[in-house]
Amino acid sequence: MEDIVFQIYGTLVLTLAGFVLPLIVVALSAFPEGVKILKQTYENEQKQSEKNLTEELKKQQNEVGVDYDALAKNITALKQTKQKAESRLRFLNPGYILSRSVIYIGFSMISFFLGLTSYQAPFYIPQTLFVLSVISIVLTTRIFFVSIEIIVEASSVVQGAQKATNEKIVELLTVLVDNTDKDSVSLFIDQKDIHVFFAGEEITANKEYSFSEGKKHKIKISIKNLSAYMLKTAELGFTFPAEFLIEGATNIYVGDKEKIIRFKHDYLQSTVNQMERDIEMTFLNKGVFTVDTFVKGENLKNKIIKFKIKVVE
Repeated sequence: MEDIVFQIYGTLVLTLAGFVLPLIVVALSAFPEGVKILKQTYENEQKQSEKNLTEELKKQQNEVGVDYDALAKNITALKQTKQKAESRLRFLNPGYILSRSVIYIGFSMISFFLGLTSYQAPFYIPQTLFVLSVISIVLTTRIFFVSIEIIVEASSVVQGAQKATNEKIVELLTVLVDNTDKDSVSLFIDQKDIHVFFAGEEITANKEYSFSEGKKHKIKISIKNLSAYMLKTAELGFTFPAEFLIEGATNIYVGDKEKIIRFKHDYLQSTVNQMERDIEMTFLNKGVFTVDTFVKGENLKNKIIKFKIKVVE
C-alpha cells in the first residue's frame, strides 16, 4: 500500500515540477504585451482601491450618521479588490511562479519523506508531516490554476490588441457614413435607431440618474437596435469615474481617472433588445458625475451620449 501511495505521490510531484509549471512559465513569457497591459491595469486598480479605502476609513472616523453596515461592506469589498490586484501582480512575474513552486514542492517532498521514515515516532508526528506535505501540494496546485487564469487573461488582451486594426477600419467606415449622400439608400444604420438603457431607463443627453451613497446597486443594461439592418461587430461601452466601485463586469479597463466597461457582440439583429449582463455599482462619494456612453459598429457611425449620475445620501 505504501508503495502505491509513494508512486502516485511521486508521479504527481514530477508532473508538476518537471512539466506543468515550466510550461506555464514559458506560456506566460509568450505574451509580453498582454502581461504589460495587465500589469498596468492591476497597478491602477490597486492604487484606486487604496485611495478609495483611505477615503472610506476617513468617513468611518469623521462623519456622523453614517450607515456603518454599508460602510463596512464597502471597506471589505475594497480590501478584497486590493488584495486581488496585489496577488495578480505577483503572478505576472514568471520568476515568482517558479520560485514559489520550487519552495512548495521541495517542502512537500521533504515532509513526505520524513513522514515515511518516522514510523517509529509517535503517531502524530508522521501524520503532521503528511498533512504539511498535502498542504504544500495544494498550494502548488493553486499556483497552477491562478497561472492558467493569468495566461488566459493575457491571451485575451493580445487578441484585443490584434483587433485594433479592425477598429481602425470601422473608424474609416464612419467617415464614409459622413460622406454618404443623404438622399440615397444607405446600408449604414442611423444613430437614432440605436437606443441604450441604463438602470431600466433609456439614456438621453444629460439625463440624470440618482443613487444613494455607500450602497450597492444592481444595474440593468441593454441596447436596442430598431433599424432594418443588422448591427455588425457591435460594442457598447461606458466610461465611469475611477472612484466608482464596479462588480460583475467581465470586460473592464481600470485607469488612473476612469473605468471603462464594454459589452461586445459579433452582431446585433434588427429590432432586437439585447440585455447585457447586470453589473453592481457602489458610489463612494456624493456629487454629480458625468458618464460617457458609446456605441460602435462596423455599419454605424460612433454614437456617444453623455449622461449624469447624482449620488445623494
